[in-house]
Amino acid sequence: MAVWYCGSTKHTAVAQWAANTAYGAGSIVRQLAAPAVGSERCFRTAAGGTSHATIEPVWVLTKGSASPADGTITDWTEITGDDAYNAPNDFAAPGARLRLFLNGASSWMAAGDTCYVSNNHAATEAVGITLTSPGTDAAPCYVLCIDDTQATATLATGARETTTAFGSITLLGSAYCYEVSFYSGGSIGLVNGGAGGTWSFDSLTLSTSSGGYVLSGKYGNDDASVVLKNVTVSLSGTSTYVNSACRFVWIGGAIAGTVPTGGLLQSGYGGEFSVRGVDLSALGTNPIVNVSSATLARCLLVSCKLGTNWVAVTGTHPGPGGWIVELVNCHSGANNYTYYYNDYQGTITQETTIVRTGGASDGTTPISRKMVSTANACFVSPLVLDCIAVWNETTGSALTATVEVITDNVTLTDAQAWVEVEYLGSAATPISSFVSDRAANILATPANQAASVVDWEGTGGMGTPVKQKFVSPAFTPQMKGPIKVRVMLAKASTTMYACPKVTVA
Repeated sequence: MAVWYCGSTKHTAVAQWAANTAYGAGSIVRQLAAPAVGSERCFRTAAGGTSHATIEPVWVLTKGSASPADGTITDWTEITGDDAYNAPNDFAAPGARLRLFLNGASSWMAAGDTCYVSNNHAATEAVGITLTSPGTDAAPCYVLCIDDTQATATLATGARETTTAFGSITLLGSAYCYEVSFYSGGSIGLVNGGAGGTWSFDSLTLSTSSGGYVLSGKYGNDDASVVLKNVTVSLSGTSTYVNSACRFVWIGGAIAGTVPTGGLLQSGYGGEFSVRGVDLSALGTNPIVNVSSATLARCLLVSCKLGTNWVAVTGTHPGPGGWIVELVNCHSGANNYTYYYNDYQGTITQETTIVRTGGASDGTTPISRKMVSTANACFVSPLVLDCIAVWNETTGSALTATVEVITDNVTLTDAQAWVEVEYLGSAATPISSFVSDRAANILATPANQAASVVDWEGTGGMGTPVKQKFVSPAFTPQMKGPIKVRVMLAKASTTMYACPKVTVA
């Protein structure tokens, strides 16, 4: 795989061609007359000679091509970025901007090639740019910022590409980019077009301005994906957002700039956000996800830092195929048990006041799950607490699973709330078996769920606490493995507290 070199400041440090000048063998020059943007080149003479007395050559810009005779010099050859004439500590003949190396079918690079970018690289354009990597998912191109003073390639920081006008930066194809930041005068499109691909960004900044967005994926490109690792996303207006129509993974990093007020994460065509360890505290009380922006979208946040009095979602769900938003262990302070779930059927959060005595705990703080159904919950589409897993070592013996719940003056029937148990019921295959204490079918006459006598704490604010328990029918595991218990709330517009400490006996 080939290696290429790019550096705007290093390119301008290359001597310009001069008339009537004696050049020794191996001399390297760049154009004297200012070339068009993207046409900046370096040329080398192997034999040397004396340049024309007055006229600059008509340079041939094609990779590796020879230019016409220049005085007594007959072998000026295009060598821009070529590894044979560059080294990490001199960048003797680099390209001036990334578009030369990432330009689709016209790219200097090929799939699997590497472009070393000087840590002082600062290319600027007044129009939008599109960088199309010729890499593939199996053989991405590598764009790496390196220290231009070191004799061997050493990863560094500081390189950047910028558009100053209201034009977008679009990155297509498949590539891995380390510490080359992108500052757009408008929006930034990540695999936002073309035939899909994967861009992975590591330890850099993606910055928009003039109300620009970060857009990833495109409707119809199901194979597109974007990965951000230790990346700062800096937005430029209260109406901006990060939009994904593909798989979008963000690990580490932060949100910065002028934060949006209508939801940071949105999806116009359906996408998947996986966000882990990202500092989102700059959002303050502004919502994280706008759930009215798409159908078939999912967002999972794990161990992220949030703002004080954070807000998870805004907007109205478009339907049962809309957003599913889940936050696990995300908080603004020293709280490592926070849980939040939201879909069309309702919301589930952690509860630390109304809790079962001797029930679930993180070791210090008692915890229950507060399930609040919307008007959309029903028998065939309940709000689901998924899932409570209990490891089972017992085989061939009948077991039951019991979940304790409490409501305020609501006696639940087995058509309004129930427990479902998934277990390994076959000794021949790990196919799941299921039992449930739900009413037998939608036309069956419902029965009240069993009353319970266990103690709950923090119920002083309830008018009439109603304690019940959901007891599964007997089931007999035939293999060791997890017993997965799911609590369902099908009664519309109802609040129920469930203890996630399951009794299996």
